[in-house]
Amino acid sequence: MIEHARFAAESLALTIAASRPVSRPNRPMKVALRAVDGLVRAASRQSIPPTSLLYEGPPFAAHYLFNGWEYEKYLKRFGMKPDSAVLDVGCGVGRKAWAIIRSLSRDGSYHGFDIVPEAVDWCKSQWRESGDRISFKHLDVHNQHYHTKGARTAEQIRFPYNDSSFDLVLSSSVYTHMLPSAVTTYLRESRRVARDGAHLVTSFFVLDETSSSNISRGRSVYTFAHEHGGCRVEHPDCPEHVVAYDREQLEKLLAEEGLSIVTHLPGRWSGRRDGYAYQDLYVLTPTAGAGRRP
Repeated sequence: MIEHARFAAESLALTIAASRPVSRPNRPMKVALRAVDGLVRAASRQSIPPTSLLYEGPPFAAHYLFNGWEYEKYLKRFGMKPDSAVLDVGCGVGRKAWAIIRSLSRDGSYHGFDIVPEAVDWCKSQWRESGDRISFKHLDVHNQHYHTKGARTAEQIRFPYNDSSFDLVLSSSVYTHMLPSAVTTYLRESRRVARDGAHLVTSFFVLDETSSSNISRGRSVYTFAHEHGGCRVEHPDCPEHVVAYDREQLEKLLAEEGLSIVTHLPGRWSGRRDGYAYQDLYVLTPTAGAGRRP
């Protein structure tokens, strides 16, 4: 039964990923997903948040599970081992956490933080925190889309971890909701807490020749029609809802922050049929010889 539910979840999520618009299911697909949602929740060994908390993506159990399986595969490809120390920046309601934690041995560790208090509370209710091995933290950071009551700006934040603590730093769907100065701060902090040789797995919406061409042809999910202080946004009244960056400018920033590109994998959001994930992935590593900024 569980394997049947897993197959249904994966099949439906793959159908969403391959459909146009790229990740917005049409009405028949929504009906199909709702029909299987109860089956997936009942059969899955993994707890799934209530629909009201599935704010990060399509609000379906199938997508929640598939997103974890998907990133488990990515992270193993990019260097995650059973004994890795993993930081999940913007962990949300644990879409990746459950898959990462199950992949780690007792010698590995998982630490996640998020700015949405309800998301962190749910994660804390599902996983027993155990000192240095598993933890979830709330950072009270303002974001116009996710946390309007935050007491501090992203630029004021210092990640609550020591220097050189992690083998892998994941930032999925984080920079896609941040303006330039906040991106710089989070990249700098990610590099600070990463060990030499660590991998930083990050996602962006990247504007280059191919994605811009697809936008002009109406093939992409977003248009990013509005310039906003060094980036482009979908909704000028709420800039942090969805944010995109010019590829050349982004890669210049990465270099300035002491991060070297291991690989860049374009995503499906812009209508690329050969897209690797939904968003564009950059796998980074601290540049050898480049000192950490304070």
